[in-house]
Amino acid sequence: MKNSITLKENRSEVFAELEEIKDLAITEERDLTDDENTKVDELLASVDAIDTKIERAEKLEESMKRSAMLSGAASVSDKKESDKLTTDFRLSKAISQFAVNRLDGVEAEMHQENLRTNPGFTGLAVPTSVLAGPSKRTNPQLTTTANEMIATDVYDWMGTLQAKLVMGDLATYLTGLSSNVQLPVLSGTTAGWGTEVAAATDAATAIGGETLAPHKLAAYMDISKMLMAQTSGNIESVIRDDMNNAIAAVLEAALLGGANGAGAPIQGVFDAANQSIAGGTMTLAKILEMESDIATSNAEGTAYITSPKGRALLKNIVGEAGITSTQTGYGAQLWNMDNTMNGYSARATSNILDTMTAGGAAVTGGAESGIVFGQWKDLVVGQFGTALDVLVDPYSQSLTGEIRIVINSFWDSAFRRPDSFCRGSLS
Repeated sequence: MKNSITLKENRSEVFAELEEIKDLAITEERDLTDDENTKVDELLASVDAIDTKIERAEKLEESMKRSAMLSGAASVSDKKESDKLTTDFRLSKAISQFAVNRLDGVEAEMHQENLRTNPGFTGLAVPTSVLAGPSKRTNPQLTTTANEMIATDVYDWMGTLQAKLVMGDLATYLTGLSSNVQLPVLSGTTAGWGTEVAAATDAATAIGGETLAPHKLAAYMDISKMLMAQTSGNIESVIRDDMNNAIAAVLEAALLGGANGAGAPIQGVFDAANQSIAGGTMTLAKILEMESDIATSNAEGTAYITSPKGRALLKNIVGEAGITSTQTGYGAQLWNMDNTMNGYSARATSNILDTMTAGGAAVTGGAESGIVFGQWKDLVVGQFGTALDVLVDPYSQSLTGEIRIVINSFWDSAFRRPDSFCRGSLS
């Protein structure tokens, strides 16, 4: 028995054949011939038969999915369908065909499916799952090759988008959201001793928390029509990576910025963090102060994040004393070669600005590099919808032989516990 995805591909092929018959008659400015009418009737009957099979297959698959959820086991057929989707979907084909309104095959089926689950899309609905890379990549900061010259480091992100991020394995990500989401946070719990029959101490615990609501993130890229005409698998990978980077660079810059989330940009860590260290010359003592501030709030910091310029400044700070208490300049550097600092992960990205005021109090207006230490799982990043709304514009860049791709996605951020973060600045 064929699964629903295969059946939908078959239906798309039938519709493509119907489209060819219609287009031929329109081009020749005539009615359909008797043979063409017969063929159309056969194809339409075929569509009806396939629709019946699709309905039956979807009911069976939904039943199996519910059974798998109840038993806690993953559906083998769902996994196979997902793998088939990732393997068969061709982004370059989808963009090329959508530009001339001739979408067919699995690309057409996935477009229609995602339009149903993501109402309001006006362009090509590209499922985020097809942007997943074939394998996970390791931290390039550990290499001694030319990758060290890249300002922004590469990490896996959300399991679907591989991009130039440093927070891919740090923050908490929620995907496929369809409505506003409130993140409950307990304000605290108290307990007290009492006699055997004494009343329990009132915990006086209040439930609060931030709410995630969609903010539109728009990015665009221009793709050469000659590039789109290539069939190499590497070209497909290049286009997917460019789409990833177009979204990820803007998203991370916002997360590591200072917007308060009230306007178009989502809230950044330099607005949410309510603790800071003194600006000016950075020392080992000030770094230890950051760690102490986090621990005092009952949080466990997981990583430092700063800019490449900030990293260079930290490499000039001695983190281990010299041979004698009066000797300086001969100890180990604070930022180690394995990209750790005081036993914590240390990461650098150009998405943190070098225009902070003293103490990281503002994003602009100064000449210092921002630095943040925090319990990064308390940063929640939400992606709304299960697809990207990709507008394909073959006209505005026609003089240069390019297709402009405008990518719309929807995000929000929330800091469940702002005191889990400590910010500062380096000079």
